[in-house]
Amino acid sequence: MQVQPNLTKGHTMNKSKFPAAIVTAGYRENLGFTYRAFAEALNESLVNTSTTYGSIMNWEKGITDPSLNFLLTCLVAYQDWRRQWAIDVLCKTLPEVFERENNNIRMLV
Repeated sequence: MQVQPNLTKGHTMNKSKFPAAIVTAGYRENLGFTYRAFAEALNESLVNTSTTYGSIMNWEKGITDPSLNFLLTCLVAYQDWRRQWAIDVLCKTLPEVFERENNNIRMLV
């Protein structure tokens, strides 16, 4: 299932300043997940790493971003919307390093 983030509904943040916030909120809202359900879905098949609903809230508020380690773990562990979310966050937060290539990701360095 390809989920496209809703980047307009209720978001007044500067997209260039908080790209992970916009991507995460878009995916979570389009999936109809609460913060807790989104965190649980991201944690579902992960070993030795996880996130909390508080972290999801902080990502969406632009207080923190998902760690590179967490994003790369999701990229490897999943083949569904969670992988696409990780690709979108990586490409939006580090455009000088990552680029979307169809449903995949390419390193530029």
